[in-house]
Amino acid sequence: MKKTFDLYQTAQVLLASTSFLLAMSTHAYTWKLDDISTSTKYTVEPHFFYIGKGAEWQNIQFSSDYSTENDTTVLVKYDDKLIYNTTLNGDGQFKFNIPASQSGFHRLDFIIQQYAKPTTLNQTKETFCTEDIDHLTYLSNSQLDFTPVRNEYRLKDLPDALFNPQARRPTPFVGILKYNRKEITEASMLGRLVSSWSSVTPIEWVDSGQTNLNPETNFIIEVIRSASPLKGGALVQIAKPAEGVPTLSITYHTPQELTAAINGLINPTYVQQLDTGSAIFPTTISAPAWAQFKK
Repeated sequence: MKKTFDLYQTAQVLLASTSFLLAMSTHAYTWKLDDISTSTKYTVEPHFFYIGKGAEWQNIQFSSDYSTENDTTVLVKYDDKLIYNTTLNGDGQFKFNIPASQSGFHRLDFIIQQYAKPTTLNQTKETFCTEDIDHLTYLSNSQLDFTPVRNEYRLKDLPDALFNPQARRPTPFVGILKYNRKEITEASMLGRLVSSWSSVTPIEWVDSGQTNLNPETNFIIEVIRSASPLKGGALVQIAKPAEGVPTLSITYHTPQELTAAINGLINPTYVQQLDTGSAIFPTTISAPAWAQFKK
């Protein structure tokens, strides 16, 4: 049975105010979008989505259910470029493809035009200035389906290299935490690390009491204590095994090395310098100003 990770019991002081519902499912690559409802003749509704640092999306397809009372013209701009247009009537579903895209924020603008058909060809002075009756158009269950591609894993791309912090998924991310449950330092340092990250979709944290990898697992964070001294400090690595999920490994020998490694990982300025998949974190790394305790 899966045992949900509860770091609060191990390190109450550090995690008393921390929520670990940060989440998503591994194989369902879907980005949920808000519904659109309009009864005006001309509407522009923007949608935004985010591709994580160092990644790209391929095979992107938008799909949505629609319901409209009249012929409705829909034009779609992607990053200010027109990529699709159609006319909708009644109820149904429509889909269209989006070009492969690189990391960063992207915008979809839905331009919806709906005008009532004239009831008569004869206009009088009483009816000439009368506006057409507005109709309702409703787009629901809108989403993007896509194939994420990451050709290399770099520390500078954290936390995006593990999960998309802006993702809007129907299910939580699942993150496995592997550490020595008897070591309070490992528990508390993991607490500092994961609480420094935020995610629009929650993250379900599962502890290392689960020996078999959950099929829904999205990524792993593991802390490993080396029995022998390390040269220069803790070794931090991120990689994705051929038959596994992205894994962030922190290997240390002394508590000071582990603390310094976490100090570096929670400091965006420091992490941005690490354009490789592994690095030595010297013990001289101090906590960023925002993470220091006030005396």
